Amino acid sequence: MKISNIKFYVLAGFLALTACEGEEDPFNTDGSGFESQLAQLYVDAEALATNIYNRVDVALRDSVLNATDSAMIDGAKVTRSGSTVTIDFGNGVTGSDGKVRKGNISITETGSYMVANGSATAVLNNFSVDDEPVAGSVTAANQGNDSILITVNNLNYNNEFTFQSTKTVVWESGFNTPNDDSDDRYNLNGNGSGTETVASNMVVANISNNLVFDRICEHGVTEGKIDLTLSGDSVKYDNVGVDFIAGDGANSDGCDNLMRITVNQNGTEITVTRQFSGF
Repeated sequence: MKISNIKFYVLAGFLALTACEGEEDPFNTDGSGFESQLAQLYVDAEALATNIYNRVDVALRDSVLNATDSAMIDGAKVTRSGSTVTIDFGNGVTGSDGKVRKGNISITETGSYMVANGSATAVLNNFSVDDEPVAGSVTAANQGNDSILITVNNLNYNNEFTFQSTKTVVWESGFNTPNDDSDDRYNLNGNGSGTETVASNMVVANISNNLVFDRICEHGVTEGKIDLTLSGDSVKYDNVGVDFIAGDGANSDGCDNLMRITVNQNGTEITVTRQFSGF
């Protein structure tokens, strides 16, 4: 059964990892480590939003839930009552990704998420991941032709960062085969922004080349580029680019866990390759 084994790939933690051997880490040069911390907050929020969408998507497409109004999905109890679906983690559920989630996600469908013009809005209630509170909502609206518009509203991560975004998921395959995740593949494009709660430093993000998610790849993402623009009193490097690359270090893409990060300030670029832990 698909729901019990699916991996919820998330974009998380890659800017906190060390540079590959022999490369200088630009964020640790000249005392400029703040940029990585600010980018980390943005990436963590992006990860949470993507994870929530994946859980909503899997639940609403699940054949067992649709047949019986009840299912177990990645350890959480999922129930349907009318147009409301609840993903309940109770006092703590350890997911397939090793993270402990508490609280619940309440999903309200308008029409059916599975058909054009249908939508689903997920609201987080007393929700936390590894005891870090997360609040806000995510709406997934079916635009037809296996295209989903995702709107993230006021996602507050650990009382440190507030995030919002508008993105489009375009499914290449797998949307209409809910009992088989081996063909699940989609592209993600759009933009987002976030604000650090304490000092109001900001991040603006744009997916300049579509992120490609493939669930047969253990790392989740196989290609794509994200451009980050940082602003605030503590910011030294204005622009950070992230390019997911293949293991040979070339410009080709593939199922690997490497990315090329480029820091740009006033036309001066510094590049470093890092590993990421999976989506």
